[in-house]
This record gives sequence, structure tokens and C-alpha cells, in this order.
Amino acid sequence: MFLLRKFCCLLKLRTGCYLIAVVDLIINLNIIIFSRGKIFTQVERGMAICHCIGCIMLIIGAIVQSTVLLTFFLITCLVNSCICVIMIIMLSIHFHVRNIIIIVASTITIFWNIYCWILVFSYYRKISTTNSGDA
Repeated sequence: MFLLRKFCCLLKLRTGCYLIAVVDLIINLNIIIFSRGKIFTQVERGMAICHCIGCIMLIIGAIVQSTVLLTFFLITCLVNSCICVIMIIMLSIHFHVRNIIIIVASTITIFWNIYCWILVFSYYRKISTTNSGDA
């Protein structure tokens, strides 16, 4: 498994977890607040709510160095990426020119989620190996 040592080659993994949590929280709060049209379904809004909870768990997990709390973020990040893939497929099948923006945004979100998942998992492994070494 490919693990990271730094966030964006500059910052510690723990700091990267804080930044990821804040950025994801802002993005998902915007989805919850501004998604009133048919483009975002109730499933996407529900996932955004769950992912906001995951972001809060990520912040707390990074503060107290708890692998259990980091796991919740990893799960919501993975589910969020799967929903984005499904949304891209559905929008591509029923293609309209106005869907291009959402397809591009969803594709960027998938790549962002992959990087976030790898970074948080790297921090998870760092914490779990540190804790098992102390026992």
C-alpha cells in the first residue's frame, strides 16, 4: 500500500488531516445548503450530512489520535466517492451540455477524495504502529 509521509510534501500528516476536514466540511455544508435542484438528489444531500459528521470525527480523531474516529471518515470518504462515480455515470447516460460542470466537479471530487483517503489512512497507520509499539 502506498502511504504518505507529508501532506502536499510540506506539512505533517496530522496537520493535513485538519486541513482536509475543514475543506471537506465547507464543501459538504455548501452541498447541503445550496442543493435545491434536481441535480443533487436527496441521497447526495444525505451523504453530505454523513460526511460532515465524518469530518468532525476526523478533527477529533487527529486531536486525540484515535484510529476508531479516523475510520469513520475513511468510510464516509469511500462512500462519497462511490456516489460521485454513480452520479457521473448517470449524468453521462442522460447527457446534457449543462451536466458537464457537474461531471467535471464530481471527477475532481473523486480525485480529491482519493488523495484525502490515502493521507488519512497514512495517518491511521502511523497512529496504529505507534500505539502498538508502546504496548
